[in-house]
Formats: sequence, structure tokens, C-alpha cells
Amino acid sequence: MEKKQKKEYAKIIVLSILILLFAISICFTSLISANIKKILYKADFKVSNDDLVVHYIRVGQGDAIALQLPNNKTMMIDSGPKDSQNVLITYIKDEVLKSTNDLAIDYLILTHPDTDHSGGMSAIFAEFEVKNFFRPNIASDSEDIGEFAMKSTLVEYDEVINKSKEEKDLQANIINIEYEFYIDNILVQIFPPLKVYDTTNEMSPIIKITYLGKSFLFTGDIQGESEDDLLNYYKEKLDADVLKVAHHGSNTSTSVEFATMVSPEYAIICVGSNSYGHPHFTTITTLQNVGAQVLTTEGSTIRFVCGKEMFVVLEENKTHSFVFVDWWIVGLVIEIVLVIWLIKAIIKVVKLHKDELKDD
Repeated sequence: MEKKQKKEYAKIIVLSILILLFAISICFTSLISANIKKILYKADFKVSNDDLVVHYIRVGQGDAIALQLPNNKTMMIDSGPKDSQNVLITYIKDEVLKSTNDLAIDYLILTHPDTDHSGGMSAIFAEFEVKNFFRPNIASDSEDIGEFAMKSTLVEYDEVINKSKEEKDLQANIINIEYEFYIDNILVQIFPPLKVYDTTNEMSPIIKITYLGKSFLFTGDIQGESEDDLLNYYKEKLDADVLKVAHHGSNTSTSVEFATMVSPEYAIICVGSNSYGHPHFTTITTLQNVGAQVLTTEGSTIRFVCGKEMFVVLEENKTHSFVFVDWWIVGLVIEIVLVIWLIKAIIKVVKLHKDELKDD
């Protein structure tokens, strides 16, 4: 009886140690991962003058993407909501233009009038010299519709257009045709909407940036109809390594067919706290099923450094991964099983001890 009891005690000790180690590993895996991300993000990157750096800036529920181009040139795609404009301007000055004394944006692109994309653009015109401006094929409230595809009455958009018209040396371009040009060795392609749609979201152009064999696709807020038309017309031209997911990960965009054609390695969702349910789990699932790693700006700004090699830098970023969730579920199940086993072993030892006392 004594040998059997010792074996049971040994089993309890071993199981207790296993449960303790398992619990510690769960806690420390998460902690170590978060700290590694912080270290990487805060590292002093030696970005060469030949590198392309793409910043998906954390501005809440909205899009604001800055590109540091080779030879100290810069590009901005959208500008986030108005209530984040101070954050945006500070970030551009401290992170995007830090290597130059020239407070200039060489290329500024607005995909559509919605305030979560245009809200900070008046501040950009006020703070920086803008050299080239690409605007959507949409008239502002103070403009005649003329040859524009549609008209927007949004006050913020009207302010942006009026600000742009105050710039004497500004080269303004309406995105009603396809643009393709090089900035040094970077290929820039701007694909316009293929017809007049019912909403300003659908009128968003697509921008593709290609450098050293790596490509970035920016999709504004396109939705199902415009997405299908672009897919059918441009086909493999939409293939990209990094996709800026349309409409903040809404389930009205990013069809299986579109995601499959783009086949991105990374999918970036520009999103903040919202009541719309963005990003939608079906969109995340679709992207993961085509092999994309899904990252969001809800937790942090995301930066890609693209040179001879490409790497991504983020801080405390929230990644949406059902594989990750499944791992936690499996871990929890294992821990529950171990605890049940431990309880049974303790009950068994107590019973043996009682039987031994009876025998005595």
C-alpha cells in the first residue's frame, strides 16, 4: 500500500509541475512576444536613401498612408479623420520627413471625399508644400459638376478642394484616367473607377506601388460592384505582396475572387474603435484562406521597409488569426484536462490514505 501511495504522490507532483509550467508558458509567451514587437518598433532603423518605407498610420477609424520614397521624396494616400489631424501632422514631421529639412509632400492622393479619408487633408495643405495632387473624379460643393462623375456636399471635402486651389504651383490631377509613371525606380499605377457608381466609396481609385519586385496595393473604400469590375478588367495587374484592405475590412468588400487574385502575403486593415463591426470576421477569414497575414492599425502604426529585403515593423499590433485563437482553445482544454486529472489523483490518494488508516 505504501509503494502505491508514493506513486500517487509522485504523480500529483509531476502533474502539478506540468500545470504550473504550462500556465507560465502561456503568460510569458504573450509577454515576450509583446516586448519583442516593442523593441523592433522602437529600434533605430538604418533606412537607406534607396529604401521605400510605407507607413500605415494609426489615426483611428480611417485611412492615412505615408510613403517615404527613395531620394527623400514623399507620398501620402488619404489623411484619416479630422479629429486625428494633429496626430497625423506630428507623425509626418517626426517619422516621415525626419531625414529631410524640406517640409514637402511630393505626391498627395485622395481616394474619395469621405471624412475618414479626407479629414486631415486641409491640415496637410496648411502645414506642408504639396507639389502634386491627385483627386477623385468628384466635384466639391463649391464646384460645378461639369465633367465630374458626381458631386459631394461634404464640408471637409469642399475645404480640401478650396485649399488645393490656393496652392499656386500645385499640379492637380483628376483621377478619371489611368496614370502610370516612375518616381526614380518606383512604378506608380493609378487605376480609376471604370464607370460612375452610386456611392463615393465605389468611386475610389486603386493605387499600386511596385519597387524591387515588391508591390503594395491601396484600395480606398471600393465595394462589391467596383471591385468586381476592376477584377474583371485588370486581372493579374492587381497581384500584390501587401494589400491595404478596402473599406476597413467591411464584409461588402474583399470577395474570395478578389483576395485570390491579389494573393497578398500581408493584408493591412486601417481601422479604429467603431460601431460598424469593422473588420468583419468573414473578410478576415477570406484573407487568411488565401495565405495572408492580417494586421490592423487599431493597436499600432505598421511600417514596411522595402529595399533588397522587405520586413514589417509593428508595436503591440492586434493580429486577427483563427489559428492563434484555436491554439489558445487547445491550450485551455489541455489545462482543464490536467487539472481534472490532478483532482482525481488527489481524491485517489486521500481514499488510499483513509483505507490505510482503517487497516491500522
